[in-house]
Amino acid sequence: MQVAWLRASLLHCLCCCMLLRYSEVASF
Repeated sequence: MQVAWLRASLLHCLCCCMLLRYSEVASF
């Protein structure tokens, strides 16, 4: 159960990082 939560948290962080990077590239 804890592993699943950790995996979900990691996936969420990854999505946020990708979104941030995408917006950074789009601003240029």
